[in-house]
Amino acid sequence: MNEAPPDISGLPIGHTLWAEQPPDLAASLIGPYPPHHITILLVDDEPDLRSLLVRVLRREGYQIVDAADGLEALDLFAHLSHHPIHLLITDLDMPRLGGLDLARHLRETNRVQRVIFMTGDMNRVGPHAPEHHALLQKPFHPRLLAQVVNQILAQLQLTPPTGYTPPA
Repeated sequence: MNEAPPDISGLPIGHTLWAEQPPDLAASLIGPYPPHHITILLVDDEPDLRSLLVRVLRREGYQIVDAADGLEALDLFAHLSHHPIHLLITDLDMPRLGGLDLARHLRETNRVQRVIFMTGDMNRVGPHAPEHHALLQKPFHPRLLAQVVNQILAQLQLTPPTGYTPPA
């Protein structure tokens, strides 16, 4: 059953997303963890990428709140005033309010403990590179984000329950 791949030469160039994977490969890339108390605010203006990353992180067991830009994230954050946000994951370059300004606003509240920045253009980061935070260059494999999240939360001693064994 060797079908020719579809002709995509006329499609616009953009980010590469994995739309479909064999079930066994997907399971090996994204390990199932039990739900836990960690809440992540994920902010990116690219809806397909944001949706993919939300699915990956929920599969890891995290509670995810997502927004399309910094202003929407601030609004969501205000409505979650009694709920801690353990980690902010944000794109640097977004309309209305970018990731650096968003992180600055949220860090002032002392309710966000760590930040992971994402960008497609490392040249724009330059001397304004955020210190003491993770920085991921797009495109990246979704599993890399999950690994970085797990490492950061381990440093904060916010990890999935010990002794958990994923189902076979």
